[in-house]
Amino acid sequence: MQKIKTFLKKIPRHWLTAASGWIGKIIVSLVQIVSIRTLLFYLGEERYAVYIIAYSLFGWFTFAQFSMGQSVQNFISQCRAQNKSFDKYLLASLQICFFLFLICLVFTFLLSNSVQAKLFAKFSNIAEIRQMPIVLAVGIMSLVYAFSSIVYSIYFSLHKGYLPNILPAVSSSISMLLIVIFNRYHLYNSISSALIIFLLPQALLPIPPFIKIFKSFFRKIFLFDMTAVKEVFIRGLKLHGIACMGAAYGMIDYLIMSRTAPPNEIISYNIFMRIFSSAVFMYSALLGAIYPIIAEQFVKKEFSEIKRRLKKYVLYGFALMSACGIGTFIFRDLIVSILAPNIDGIDKSFLFLALIVVCMFIRIIYMACGSFLTSINAVRLLWIVLPVMLILNAAFQYYFSKLWGINGIVIGLALSMLLTVSWILPLKIKKILSEK
Repeated sequence: MQKIKTFLKKIPRHWLTAASGWIGKIIVSLVQIVSIRTLLFYLGEERYAVYIIAYSLFGWFTFAQFSMGQSVQNFISQCRAQNKSFDKYLLASLQICFFLFLICLVFTFLLSNSVQAKLFAKFSNIAEIRQMPIVLAVGIMSLVYAFSSIVYSIYFSLHKGYLPNILPAVSSSISMLLIVIFNRYHLYNSISSALIIFLLPQALLPIPPFIKIFKSFFRKIFLFDMTAVKEVFIRGLKLHGIACMGAAYGMIDYLIMSRTAPPNEIISYNIFMRIFSSAVFMYSALLGAIYPIIAEQFVKKEFSEIKRRLKKYVLYGFALMSACGIGTFIFRDLIVSILAPNIDGIDKSFLFLALIVVCMFIRIIYMACGSFLTSINAVRLLWIVLPVMLILNAAFQYYFSKLWGINGIVIGLALSMLLTVSWILPLKIKKILSEK
């Protein structure tokens, strides 16, 4: 046992965090992939397409946090590098999140019905769309998650990222168990119940660590240090614009497909993008582990080490996506036969998968460079280039999907990054590090 402890101490902390992230992401990804078949059986083809679109709203609602988690994470990393207390920033983040949660909850109640009517107009023949407040249910669960999960960013800044890496895996496992039970015993099979099964555990599990971190600050929630509140909020707003544009870039595809693609194409895209998203999750776990380390290294002016890390992790990303692409192509028939055995028209062509791989290569560069710039709060360029990328992405996806279906969706994703972030961000980083 002592030898094991000694061995673990020799491993860099960020690699332990990344390893826990990989394990967690693998579990989450496996659940997401396996759940495709289960949910198709549970809901049927058309209602599953509605579920995919409704579930994608989860990411949009989590924007409500205004990146307060990332903001306070940056401040904690800076304070740790300078051996300063960061309690005032914890209190400020709690106060901001409390009031944002109340405001967003009110707007969700006011707007959810009209959003649901427009979003699912193509599926108005499904009775549940007309009878159940699907968008409202997703919104409430998503908001609870968005604000309680600020604690995940705090744990990462404390180099204890294993907890936020493990809890999503636990919630996914709970969800999978529940959907299997519902299927086994033929319980109430609705879109709403499927959404609750997969969203409610995610919303509830961050609450205990949230209480643990903030319990000493609850009684001070109306005692404001306006300087700290302003610092956290302004930095959060700067990062939030970046996060919103980046996430909107990655999620607008389903909104466009809800207008331009038939259910079988939406399912095709969902199956293979879920597989590649598993690789993206693993890579993001690694970036999340080194994010606070790079922030601290930048404060300490260890620029040569930062350059080395960035080059190394971009190559790691390329290798990961290559392996994922080769494996997916080899086993594509098996994947489809397992996940969607009774669905006709699933696209598993070489062209479709090759386009995804190319798109993922470009995304690796964007993720690595964007993570570095946000970790050092150098976000001005991102504010300029990301709106351009987002507009191009939406326009390209809509236009090309009309011509080439889901191939057009992937082309739009790749082309918008290729024309913007794939070369502008690396040049910016080179300039920053060469000037120091």
